This record gives sequence, C-alpha cells and structure tokens, in this order.
Amino acid sequence: MKSRLVLALLLGVPAAAQIGVSENLDILDSRIAEFTGTSAGLPGGAAHPLDRRLNMPACKAPPSIEPLDAHSLAVRCAAPSWRIRVPLSGMAPGQPASTAYAAKAERLIKRGDMVEARYEADEFDLLWFMVALEDGTAGANIRVKNPDTGHQTTAVVVGPGTVTIFR
Repeated sequence: MKSRLVLALLLGVPAAAQIGVSENLDILDSRIAEFTGTSAGLPGGAAHPLDRRLNMPACKAPPSIEPLDAHSLAVRCAAPSWRIRVPLSGMAPGQPASTAYAAKAERLIKRGDMVEARYEADEFDLLWFMVALEDGTAGANIRVKNPDTGHQTTAVVVGPGTVTIFR
C-alpha cells in the first residue's frame, strides 16, 4: 500500500483518491441538520438522511451548505470538486424557505467586491486582497481572482468581505 501511495504522489494523483478516503456522511447529515435547525424528516429539515451509497472523496475543507432554491440545499466541496442537492421536507410549492437557514444564507460577499483573502500555512500566513467572482454566504465556496495576476482560486467565505484559501 505504501509503494502505491508513493507512486500516486509521484504521478500527481491525490492520495485520498488512491486510498479511498470518502466524505463522512454522518458528519454531513449533522451539518445539514445544524444549518436547517431541524433533523432530517422534520418540516424544514432534509427530507431524509443522505443516501449511504454516496461515495464522494473527502473534502480538504469543510463543504459549504447554502440554499439552492426554496425547496432544496446545495452541499458543495471545492477540492476535490463535487456538489449534491438535498431536498427539504415539508416545503409546499411557493412556501418561503425556513427562517432557520434563510437568516444564515445572508449574502456576505457580492460579485465584484474586493475581499481580504487569508492563506494560513504551518510556518507562515499570507494576507492579500482579491476580487470576488461570485456572491457568497457564510461557509460558501466562491471563486476569487488576484487582480494583479488574473490567477483564480476557490476560497471559503468566513465573514463580511473575508475569505480563507485552503491548500
């Protein structure tokens, strides 16, 4: 197994993909319940727990959760990239989104905003300003661009006008 991992690293294949590390669905279910303010199956919560047949690679940073529409949530991972749709329970057509997560879905960053980007490593921290390429709510993954170089990357919204970039 060790030689397979070394070979995977030399070839540039993510180690998690080689070893088979999957996203923990129990933790995702808990985060969704915390976001909506209610358990799966109850009105306003996820319609049901996540399907245990899902096998997504483990996220490097916590996946973001945000309203997709009035009847579902989007759970997104920036790296490796994946997204799942989670239907909500007890949401009649035309019914507004639950206030428990609608308040959390307040847009903290608007497209075109200059944002403070933080990158934290073991021996150093970097701080610079980038341009948001997407709107973002707390915990959402958004694309940001360095205005000097044009380089784009994904960052997590941590507060008004502030994002964190993960390795």
